[in-house]
Amino acid sequence: MKKTAFTQAALIVLFTVCFLSTTKNLIEKVSIKSSFTTDSALNNKKNKTIIYDSAKGLKTDKLIKNLKQLDVFDKNGRKVLSINKFGSTIFLNSLKTGSYSIKVESKKGEIEYMKLIKR
Repeated sequence: MKKTAFTQAALIVLFTVCFLSTTKNLIEKVSIKSSFTTDSALNNKKNKTIIYDSAKGLKTDKLIKNLKQLDVFDKNGRKVLSINKFGSTIFLNSLKTGSYSIKVESKKGEIEYMKLIKR
């Protein structure tokens, strides 16, 4: 009887250790993947903060040359606006007051990330 109980206890401990180590590895992999894009965007030396004025709009010459695409993301990372046709000024009046991240892509394929604050 004691051998069987000991064997069962040993198997439970072994299973627990294997499960915890596997779970830890998965958590590490997920956190590394999720922080990679954030870190690469934050480490970009070209990061700018733009204060948006509803009356004046956003001048495209302040963003990037040969603008192809502009995507606006909210604090949760959801894309709330995407623009691919531009004049000299972009009006973002449909956005609520707050801070956003914008991704700007040029026709050459260059991508910049910026912070946008709409008052």
